[in-house]
Amino acid sequence: MKKILLLLLLPILVFAQKNKDERRENIRNAKVGMITNRLNLTTEQAPKFWVMYNDYEREIRDIRQKIKKITEDASSLAASDEKIAKNINQILDLRQEEVNLEREYLDKLKKVISIRQYAELKRTERAFNQLLISRLNKNNKDDSEQ
Repeated sequence: MKKILLLLLLPILVFAQKNKDERRENIRNAKVGMITNRLNLTTEQAPKFWVMYNDYEREIRDIRQKIKKITEDASSLAASDEKIAKNINQILDLRQEEVNLEREYLDKLKKVISIRQYAELKRTERAFNQLLISRLNKNNKDDSEQ
């Protein structure tokens, strides 16, 4: 019975994952397009920039996933005070690691793009995130009204 249920659910799970991957790819493409457009990267800058930026994003994502995991663990009511304190310190250390990484990549990116382009990159990232949140909120609102 469990095998039959699994066989019936497998296509749904694969489809859901494919949709999730497809959505992530669409979001990524939109972000790349927005950054490329706003930074006005030259043909010399673009390849070097994207290699560095992709590395930066991957490292930041790894740190943020660690923070998320620790935060979920720290919010457990079953955890001891010592464990919660340890988790909070780990989160602070990871946030510092994030700041250090930002400084490291600022130094690297300044060799490829101007400081004005870097400032525009940060503005564009914020604008993209706000746009994404706004669209997600709109989609959630539309879904709840149906």
